Amino acid sequence: MSEPYILCLRCRGVFTDEQIKGRSSCPTCGSKGVPGNTREKATLTLTHHEWRILFIWADNWAGQCERQDENSNACAVIEAIAREARRQAPDFPACLSLLDEVQDVANKFGKVTMHQHGETIDVEPEKKH
Repeated sequence: MSEPYILCLRCRGVFTDEQIKGRSSCPTCGSKGVPGNTREKATLTLTHHEWRILFIWADNWAGQCERQDENSNACAVIEAIAREARRQAPDFPACLSLLDEVQDVANKFGKVTMHQHGETIDVEPEKKH
């Protein structure tokens, strides 16, 4: 059996050639997106602010893609990559999307209404358990 190296960008599952043979989607979550290859990695050093900019732009672009194609899972992919970035770098900024930033404001000051792309979103403070 081969080593698992085929990475689903949405659910972060890693699979072998045998596990995906004959499939057109992820065996775990059904994503049809192009998978990553865990054998092809690079280490980049940027400031936290530079990473925030890249993630915010990626999240905004993913949102635009989903507005144009309701079957897109672009936002889920960006969220999964952001979770992986936070896992690898726990001191990473908590806010890696515009919605994260707005949620942070709502948590500190109360309900916030966000207007973006012709939509209105009410963001409530997160409930503490």
